[in-house]
Amino acid sequence: ERVRGMRQAFTTGDLQQVQRDAHRLKGTCGNMGAPYMGELCGHLEVAAESAGRESMALRLAEIEKEFRLVERALMSDMRG
Repeated sequence: ERVRGMRQAFTTGDLQQVQRDAHRLKGTCGNMGAPYMGELCGHLEVAAESAGRESMALRLAEIEKEFRLVERALMSDMRG
């Protein structure tokens, strides 16, 4: 949900919302054992501060890719 929200906020130009969501998701990733995704969120948070849209687009794409990998891993663990 938050990853989709970041994409939507980025698309509409709400960089402050992207920054807030990236910060929140960074903490969530740490709690759920996805440190690399958390690191990517930290990079997006910094990019949002400097309003580097190209850098933000790249970071957001990386987060979306990593989210799919994390989601698959969690689903696999849940199935046993």
